[in-house]
Amino acid sequence: MASARHGEEYIAQGIRILRPPNFSGPALYFNYDVHPFEMKEFRQAMAYAIDRGQNGTVSLGQSGVPSKTMAGFSDNITGWLTEETQAALNPYEFDRAKAEEILTGLGFTRDSDGVWLDDTGARMEFELTAPAEFADWSAAAENAAQQLTDFGIKTSFRGVNFQQHPIDIDNGDFQLAIRVWGAGNPHPQFSFDTDLRVLNKAQSGIGDTSLPGMNMPMVQQTDVLGEVDLGQMIVDAGSGQRP
Repeated sequence: MASARHGEEYIAQGIRILRPPNFSGPALYFNYDVHPFEMKEFRQAMAYAIDRGQNGTVSLGQSGVPSKTMAGFSDNITGWLTEETQAALNPYEFDRAKAEEILTGLGFTRDSDGVWLDDTGARMEFELTAPAEFADWSAAAENAAQQLTDFGIKTSFRGVNFQQHPIDIDNGDFQLAIRVWGAGNPHPQFSFDTDLRVLNKAQSGIGDTSLPGMNMPMVQQTDVLGEVDLGQMIVDAGSGQRP
């Protein structure tokens, strides 16, 4: 909460705050080795269950602007997408009824205290970590954990030393984590590289491939394009080739 509070104090003192068009921010990363995080539908339900506008405000006040397109790169560079493509993207607006519908459709139920049980009957109780010294990311993590808990996905927040946290993520020693998405570059390839490869070494083939990271398979089956190789698509995007 510190960052947002300091912004309010600066405004009260008449100090003008400049908000540059940043191309990155904090994101929620999943460990794909933890069930049911590997299920696309479950992650979609999580997106509906979190009020990103509230989360951004708690984190950085007026500067905490939630992503609208959810395209994997900044809304400030959506010129890379046609209007038709942008219109086809799901903005995942806050809708807990939709989230509940998805989970019920997966065979999930609620325990007697309202906590969700997954399709194996296990209670959904997780830990969300973030760099303790990053006031904005920690605030975002605390708020996301509380929102998920309110929805019935019981989530606790734990702050980790900012130097240790990326090591834990690379080693796969996490369930949910707040790390950066996007990149400070106006070409989307750099954002996709950060989103899908940097914290995914074992699957992406970059860096120390003995480190699992979030262990998200780079070859995915999609509803729209069938099987896609995300790693190759990122390489092609950077070289200017059309997949």
